[in-house]
Amino acid sequence: MNQFKPTEKQIQLLKAIPSNQLKRPSMPIAVYLQEANNLYVWSKNDWAELLDIGLSAELLDTFILRFELLTYFQGRWSSEKRQSPIAMGVFQDKLKEGKHLYSMVTQSFRYAFRKHLKLQEELRQIARKSPHAALYQSLNDLAVLGKVHQDLLQSIGFDLSALDQARRLSDELPGLDAAAHQPQSDTKDLRDRAYAYLKQAVDELSTCGQYVFRNDENKRAGYRSQYLRRKGRAQQQSRNNEKRR
Repeated sequence: MNQFKPTEKQIQLLKAIPSNQLKRPSMPIAVYLQEANNLYVWSKNDWAELLDIGLSAELLDTFILRFELLTYFQGRWSSEKRQSPIAMGVFQDKLKEGKHLYSMVTQSFRYAFRKHLKLQEELRQIARKSPHAALYQSLNDLAVLGKVHQDLLQSIGFDLSALDQARRLSDELPGLDAAAHQPQSDTKDLRDRAYAYLKQAVDELSTCGQYVFRNDENKRAGYRSQYLRRKGRAQQQSRNNEKRR
């Protein structure tokens, strides 16, 4: 099951689910998947009886696929949620470093070039820090200009290693920027659709099982959500406690 990867046909099947059928999950998805698996296993010995009262054979045939689709897209969505703030944090740290370096380098260049009008004009042409793309290019151009005029920079005690740092940041920042601002993927939407697809099967199997075993509480209990039962009892207990106050 860990090797499962949906086909394009299966993805299109999910995308075809009407938006009005997409519902907010009633419990954590990990819990829902566990309960769906428990329900499937619990029902196996009852399939003949369930099919006799109208349960769709197609529903049973596709139950594992529905389960795997939700497992897959929930995993991808969880991974994307974790990675997004990490990528943004790395980018912001590097951007701060780049802006600080830009300010330090341009101030030093202005002083070093104070007696050279042509170099001052060249510096004005390349020194831009907004928008971000201009900053990335400026760091590169400053590194190039500084390499050409190392003698002037050394005469004011400028640390030439800052030029290599500027070149490195000009290379790194565009990629970090792109990683931090990736367009919103459709993973969350596909996760929600996969949930609706599995929920359709879970609800039908649960309803049929509870009907078939309506006079057998032990069997019937296996077709009900234990999570929702516990949640309902806890809410009722809370209401009772409020009334006693």
